[in-house]
Amino acid sequence: MSVVVLSLAGAVRWDHLRIAGALALPTWLGFAVSSRFIRYLDERLLRRGVFVVSSVASVVLLTRGILG
Repeated sequence: MSVVVLSLAGAVRWDHLRIAGALALPTWLGFAVSSRFIRYLDERLLRRGVFVVSSVASVVLLTRGILG
């Protein structure tokens, strides 16, 4: 009986991990893409001396990456 309970508990945990991973993957991918784009924008904009636009773009892209 305890083996069945442990097996069910393991299955539930595994399903929760799979679901959490599936939900987190787009967020992390978005964050990684946003981070690279932020660095690209920072390099381009800092050369031109535009700091405010770079900061706003970074916050927008970071928020978008976190929220998915």
